[in-house]
Amino acid sequence: MKKFVIATALALTVGVVSAAEVSVGGVYDHNVEKSGIRVTASAGKLGAFTPIASYTHIDSVYNRYAVGGDYALTNVGPVKLSATASGVYQDTAFGQSGYGLTGGLKATYDVTKNISVVGTVERFVGQERISQYNGTVAGVAVALKF
Repeated sequence: MKKFVIATALALTVGVVSAAEVSVGGVYDHNVEKSGIRVTASAGKLGAFTPIASYTHIDSVYNRYAVGGDYALTNVGPVKLSATASGVYQDTAFGQSGYGLTGGLKATYDVTKNISVVGTVERFVGQERISQYNGTVAGVAVALKF
């Protein structure tokens, strides 16, 4: 039931606000030493803050559902840097599931007006029952703007 409620909340968040950007890419979890996929939708800007919702899947390990945002920091040439933070529900394949937080950095390079390459590095910290998954996740994605 929890999974259904969280998935519905993510879908409603993205659907109501109308996604301004959707990205799909690969991630690597350095703690479990496995790669996976991530789908992220951002929902318009509120000043320097951009709300985001994401789904991360590491095969045979976990699914993470996150809601949070990123805050624009600065530009380094054509690369936009931002800080990210999210609340996370982690559905673990074996063992207990639980909640946690992520915080990290995001770099975005615009290839064209509607296509960007996005690199992320984040740190996950979860409840004691899922603390074995605490660690760093890095990713690269292609983002499409609408």
